[in-house]
Amino acid sequence: MIILISQLSSNILNTNLKADPNLPDIKGITPFISAVINDNTEAVKCLLLTGKVDPYTFNINSGIPPLHYALFNNNKEITNLLIQRCFRADYVDSQGMTALHHTLIQGNMEGFIHLLEYCNDPNIINHQDQFGRTPLHLAIQSGNTQAISSLLEKTKQLDLAPKETLEKKNSADQTPLDLAVLGSNTEILTSLFNFDRDEASTQFSKHCYLPDLSKLV
Repeated sequence: MIILISQLSSNILNTNLKADPNLPDIKGITPFISAVINDNTEAVKCLLLTGKVDPYTFNINSGIPPLHYALFNNNKEITNLLIQRCFRADYVDSQGMTALHHTLIQGNMEGFIHLLEYCNDPNIINHQDQFGRTPLHLAIQSGNTQAISSLLEKTKQLDLAPKETLEKKNSADQTPLDLAVLGSNTEILTSLFNFDRDEASTQFSKHCYLPDLSKLV
């Protein structure tokens, strides 16, 4: 079905497409999501041109929206198409995770950086999933120093107060700073300490086993 759709011109689709591209099969996958999952860029373009695709459609069984699938596949062209067609980067799946969360879990740095460029909503940067994890929590847990630096830089660009970012707690009542201390990663600790010295000093002082942080900067 997807192959046939991709071979049709946009004019034919705009006038004669009768099938509903948002109608899911028994697995909860719509024709549009199927096109995204299978990296069928032409089918995605044609279906978008019909104007019949619901930009917030998602897999009704997994709760995963199209943008997440495009990032799973690291497909830049489809990712761009979805963003340009008003696919919200803050749209979450059934676990409350945004596309940023998923790229970090996968270790897809190319997709993460690409998506972060379009991210101008402060709420996305500090969005917490159902486990209370922000993208910064995930980046610290995985020891992803590049992602941590990128997130902190974006936070500054969006004029977010450092305190808002550093005090978010996950379901285990842990802030990003708490996770950094537990991980004992000097590079990460230094990044967070330099991000906001006053707040970091207050948080770090709660951990009596932490060495003198003045030596880190």
